[in-house]
Amino acid sequence: MPKLKKYKYAPGSRRIPLIRPLPPDFLTRAMRPRPKLRDPIDVFIEKFELPRLHFMPIGGVWFDKDETLAVTVDMAWTDIINLQIPSGMEGVIKNIGQDGDLVEIFVDTRWRVLVNGAAIRDWENVDFQRGTLTLPSPTTLPFQHGSLIQVQVRNTSSVNTYTAYARLVGWYWPVKERHYSSFES
Repeated sequence: MPKLKKYKYAPGSRRIPLIRPLPPDFLTRAMRPRPKLRDPIDVFIEKFELPRLHFMPIGGVWFDKDETLAVTVDMAWTDIINLQIPSGMEGVIKNIGQDGDLVEIFVDTRWRVLVNGAAIRDWENVDFQRGTLTLPSPTTLPFQHGSLIQVQVRNTSSVNTYTAYARLVGWYWPVKERHYSSFES
């Protein structure tokens, strides 16, 4: 049979245990900052988050912007869409569409997409239709926080005037607090 542990009691007490003195560093240990506990849902989302360039993340902001512009004769490059992304956000353009009131618009006009004034590869001086307003062309064009996205058109005809339509679809999300872009994740 195992021995029972004996406890020491204060003399003359009715079995009240002795109180040990506190260690000298008790107050400093008690006031030490505790590690911050994270919400288990946040840990799960970060661990199993889908790629942001293909799926809108939680906290993302969806945009679907379409504009119309009357394209006059011999017109220089003119913005149809100007989309300013708020600072602290980065995102992706998933669909781009361009259209016109007449089929001949794509013979006489040139289109381009700019991000911060620089033309996007494969979207510089486009002279054919890549997508319509109802069925925009799928693409993946990432952009950094604070970007200015522009869709521009230029009429090269000296006779015809048109009405041009453009559409941008995508999303942006808050930049994570780290030293590199979340495009790398």
